[in-house]
Amino acid sequence: RWPLPMKREPNPPAMTTEPAPLPAAPTASLLIVDDDVIVIQVLSKALAGVGRLRYATSGADALRLAKSEQPDIVLLDAEMPDLSGFDVLAAMHRDPVLRDIPVVFITSHSDAAMEEHGLSLGAADFIAKPIRPAIVAARVRTQLRLKQATDRLRRLASIDGLTGVA
Repeated sequence: RWPLPMKREPNPPAMTTEPAPLPAAPTASLLIVDDDVIVIQVLSKALAGVGRLRYATSGADALRLAKSEQPDIVLLDAEMPDLSGFDVLAAMHRDPVLRDIPVVFITSHSDAAMEEHGLSLGAADFIAKPIRPAIVAARVRTQLRLKQATDRLRRLASIDGLTGVA
């Protein structure tokens, strides 16, 4: 009774070309800068769960904190005593360690000229007060995803494709 009937295997699953999933991202670090403590509290509540929050109530403190431990994003009031948010952004862009950190301006001024000025200086986004918590959280998450992708591309660009050595 040879040959025995062969048992047919079901079709193998199709091969996928999906990239391997990214490793879990470390918790994002957010720096909230505003001279009004109530605004900091409102933003903190809106961004609870988005990442680890740190605070500064002046531009000088913001720069010191950002240099000591680089945040993934800065939410910055445009108008503060001493150093304005625009001054802080300019100082960050002059510093090679801080220049690639996205900055989102949060300000009580909603006129187009101020928004255009902030964006022309390199701000990633501009949000007018009073804030809408869900919108702020969504925009911050978007900027964090963009930063994560940009950081990953920088790392990949610095690795030799043949040897895998940076």
